[in-house]
Amino acid sequence: MKLETRLKREFNRIQKQTGVKLPSDYTYYCGLYSWPKWFRKLLSKRFNSSCMLHDIHHVSEVVDNKTADLIFLQNTKQQAGKNPFWILTAYVFYVAVRILSKTKAIRNKK
Repeated sequence: MKLETRLKREFNRIQKQTGVKLPSDYTYYCGLYSWPKWFRKLLSKRFNSSCMLHDIHHVSEVVDNKTADLIFLQNTKQQAGKNPFWILTAYVFYVAVRILSKTKAIRNKK
């Protein structure tokens, strides 16, 4: 089974299991919802399915944030293939989501 198909099936399974839905007008899942659509589209070029699954992991809380972020890294590395640029981009995205996850956790404790 293709990776894209597997990621989308897992996304749909979690939605069905938890009842959690992401915004229906959302097409590009990489980046924050408040960011301009053109920028999210650019960020989503390669890793949209990984970002989509990562978002549902965070919103549904079926796994903790750190685990969701590690799954995200694993999926983006698979989507990157052997291309050094996309592999580097996968790690940059991972660092970004870790920072955002930690920031969110700190903000939620206040």
